[in-house]
Amino acid sequence: MGVIPDSLTSADRPLERILADLDRDRATWTEYMATNPDTGTVQLKRAWLYLHDGYIFGAGHYLPESRVKYVVEDAVQKFEQKGTDAFDEITPKEDINNAELYPFVLNATDLRTVAHGTIPSFVGKCCSDEIRTTGDRPIEVILEDLRRDGGTWVEYVFPNPDTRTEQLKRTWLHLYDEYISGSGYYLTDSRVQSKVEEAVHLYTSNGEDVFGIITPETADDLATEYAFVLDSTTLETVAHGAFPLRVGIEYDRSYVPPLYQRHPHPSR
Repeated sequence: MGVIPDSLTSADRPLERILADLDRDRATWTEYMATNPDTGTVQLKRAWLYLHDGYIFGAGHYLPESRVKYVVEDAVQKFEQKGTDAFDEITPKEDINNAELYPFVLNATDLRTVAHGTIPSFVGKCCSDEIRTTGDRPIEVILEDLRRDGGTWVEYVFPNPDTRTEQLKRTWLHLYDEYISGSGYYLTDSRVQSKVEEAVHLYTSNGEDVFGIITPETADDLATEYAFVLDSTTLETVAHGAFPLRVGIEYDRSYVPPLYQRHPHPSR
């Protein structure tokens, strides 16, 4: 209260343009980086602003959260339209690799998987074991929340097939007609994506001046998550969020990391 939000001064376009758009159209969409209070991470937020009687009314959503909910809503709609036949439509005949978001459906009685958007062999198994053992609250409480509210967020540790490591996953669950539809994302991956989204957002607002904003004056040896920018033609580093000495260096196309020398990737 009483504070001008930084988000409006660092949005996808200058504040003057946002106000001009509002004055002309009375309403407009804007995107900016903001801290999601549910996850404590900076994420890209999309907000709808409406000008009325000298006041700007607004509401917004965080895009990773919104995309996850859309995947779940789509699965629920298929079930509403086709009943249990929708489970075969959701489940592929073969494994799908590198799927960013996918739905799954559990039987609310025994929590066994009845549909899975990427791994058909999971059907019939109790893939909720990780939720039971590592969830942010007991499974009984999660089920109570579902029956009371219809939907709830849950966080638990689950193996990420892309990184082959166990990571904290945030999943939206929705209860409908004794079936629980869900989809989620890995928080570590989301933070990394947010770094890229923030860099793109800053570039959109500031142009190449952003490269100096992204690159620190001194190296940050402890940085574990940072953005970098390459020239798409020369692959020269033009900005680096942790190591400024890498700016101006061209990527060595002939270099093969030792990891791949010892253990080639299956797709190579």
